[in-house]
Amino acid sequence: MEIYQDSAWIPNEKSKLLDDFKKAYYRVNGSTPIVDIAHGGLECSSIMKRTNNMDIISIGSVIEDFHTVNEKMYISSCEKTIKTLLEYLKYEEYSGT
Repeated sequence: MEIYQDSAWIPNEKSKLLDDFKKAYYRVNGSTPIVDIAHGGLECSSIMKRTNNMDIISIGSVIEDFHTVNEKMYISSCEKTIKTLLEYLKYEEYSGT
């Protein structure tokens, strides 16, 4: 049995995936996204450790009070996330990368 001991994830500032996603976010929202180390990045460290450091990003909606009975997600931020992801996937399909 493996005990979970992954360290905090440190985003790769030179990530092509991150750069392409920022561009898709800008095309959809007309602004640049907030890039920050957050709770969701914990899973990224675990995945990267087990997949030879694949290029990976963590995206998500604005959530407050996560993992509590007061947890809430803002629907407008969820909509932004979905639209941006669809734009990213559409762009990647046509660019062939």
